[in-house]
Amino acid sequence: MFPAGDLIAHAVEWTGLAPQKILDALAQSSPVSAGREPAREALLGALRVNPDASRELELARDPREVLESLARRTDDAGVAARAYFDTVGYRSLSGYDVTEPYGLEVPFVLVEGLRALLAGRTGAAPSSASATAVRDRVPDAHRNAFDALIEEARAASSIRDERVLFNDYWSAGVARCALLEVGRRLTERGLIPSREHATACVVEEVAALLDRSDRQIAAAVVQRFDERQEAMGRNMPAHLGPSPSPPPPVAWMPASLRRVQAATAAVMAAIFQDGTAPSDPKLVRGIGVSPGAYAGSARVVRGPHDFHRLRPGDVLVTRTTSPTFNVVLPLLGAIVTDRGGALSHAAIVSREFGIPGVVGCREATSLIPDGARVRVDGGSGVCELLA
Repeated sequence: MFPAGDLIAHAVEWTGLAPQKILDALAQSSPVSAGREPAREALLGALRVNPDASRELELARDPREVLESLARRTDDAGVAARAYFDTVGYRSLSGYDVTEPYGLEVPFVLVEGLRALLAGRTGAAPSSASATAVRDRVPDAHRNAFDALIEEARAASSIRDERVLFNDYWSAGVARCALLEVGRRLTERGLIPSREHATACVVEEVAALLDRSDRQIAAAVVQRFDERQEAMGRNMPAHLGPSPSPPPPVAWMPASLRRVQAATAAVMAAIFQDGTAPSDPKLVRGIGVSPGAYAGSARVVRGPHDFHRLRPGDVLVTRTTSPTFNVVLPLLGAIVTDRGGALSHAAIVSREFGIPGVVGCREATSLIPDGARVRVDGGSGVCELLA
């Protein structure tokens, strides 16, 4: 994250531009954020040259049957499909928690994402003209330094999502897969009501339950699962204890440490700092992070359990996004979130997909009714309710 923060801290000082305008210059630098992974590109290539295989996606049937049919094929498309499903199928769809489903548990999003890509319904990220526009605002004395900063930021841009996709969320999904198998076995023995309850186990409890069918531990796991489900429905505070404040002035620090702290502060604010403009029932305001305007139906998504309601061209309205939302992004016309700043995941993918994005609206999911027709302006940072 440091190269992005270093770029923001210096470029804001040199140009007076807002961080989101500077970060426009990083568009097209994180292809993995737009889902352009080798396994996906190989599958799309195989489907495009094999009409018989691509027709599997066109058939109106259960999405799980579509995936199974593709995976059973013995041609190049089948090989590519199995590799792709192995890559994305076991990633947690929305977080690090083993209670969240992985991709193959919500096959609709994988199928519809592929359909959208084959149909060419995805946007194109803007060109690097925005980088030139930012550079033109930089004083001549600092342009060489700016060029070095933006080159480093673009080189490091994709590492954040790559780490999450190929490590963190994959690990969570594989762990969930194992726990669901534990849950299946314990359910057959009558120890827990459903296999989902096993996601509340810790490692030591798994061993005790599988080896000894310990009913006392099983009862504790069920109680913990139920308490967790109840807690997840609450509105949690933004922070615990008194409101946090930034560090004190650092004039005493050596120049190199001041640079590190300025970059750290800039990148943390760009990731987590929501917009401050007030909203009303007709105009929801946030931070415009990807230019352009789009009108469509709002789809309020509270989690992966709502993914199946998304349709091509919808405006995703959600609390926040994570890299594993990438499987549904080809469906979308625009993104609006409650939380996040100009370097949040939703902001990055809006820029990479070339669709309007407004983030950090704070109350979009409560002000925008599901199914309402809205117009999203990613330049001004406004989502207008039309009907």
